[in-house]
Amino acid sequence: MPELPEVETFRSQVDLEVYNKQVCEIKTSKLMPVLGSINLTKSAAGKKLTKALRFGKYLFIQFEDETTNLVLHFGMSGSLKFNFNGQDQLDQTPDKDQIPQIRSVRKHTHLTLLFADNSTLSYINPRRFGLIMACTNSEVDGIISKLGPDALSEDLNVKYLQGMFKNRTAPIKTVLLDQKVIAGLGNIYVTEILYSSHISPFNPAHLLTDIQIKLILKNIRKILNSAIENRGSTLTDKGYSDLLSKNGDFQKFHNCYGRQGLPCKICKTNIAKALIANRGTYYCPRCQKY
Repeated sequence: MPELPEVETFRSQVDLEVYNKQVCEIKTSKLMPVLGSINLTKSAAGKKLTKALRFGKYLFIQFEDETTNLVLHFGMSGSLKFNFNGQDQLDQTPDKDQIPQIRSVRKHTHLTLLFADNSTLSYINPRRFGLIMACTNSEVDGIISKLGPDALSEDLNVKYLQGMFKNRTAPIKTVLLDQKVIAGLGNIYVTEILYSSHISPFNPAHLLTDIQIKLILKNIRKILNSAIENRGSTLTDKGYSDLLSKNGDFQKFHNCYGRQGLPCKICKTNIAKALIANRGTYYCPRCQKY
């Protein structure tokens, strides 16, 4: 978390709020330094942000020189925040019960771009499993080349999935989570995709029928697009909110993820939970037999 819909929400909001803003100062963190071949402080200072792109769970922010790229990966707990007045939106006189959350946000901010109009864009990551890089266009191409097709790309089609699944004996859930197979899917959306497809997450990928593969592809597109329209999923831990610190809404439409012990919305059998590759896996034992 964040997965493709959450990163796509960041991307579209960066395009809307930050396009053409000029960077006047860059603040970094020693705990999570900026990697890559380019010195971000020198290369980006004084330049405008002109484009935000996404591939899988990566966000690529390009500057006006068209050769400097800020690459962000959010890992398990990363987020991106835009503030109009140069301060974190939570940095106000708070209620007492809000103070720990505010301190946490300040402590875990690892990159801040300060713009000429005094607004800021900040990368926050408490667990520091993500990535901050400043790199060239060819290095961006190198990152993308190690990934499978983006989950919403036309390159992801039935023929491709047939080829990727045919020799895979691992559970279909494990295969769908592999970023070298499909870029962008994570635990939440794979759970929802398999539930909507009536496919067991334990089913070995090579045993899937053509009909099941077509269902998976159909539900990848349907569920991801719906999640994007709802600005992603904010779970009970409140780990994700969008660029303007507003919660996503797609969790309201989760049919399976996080519903252990609750009745299946189709057959009323209680949703079960198990571990697959050390990932919490929710499924309906009746609707997802095969």
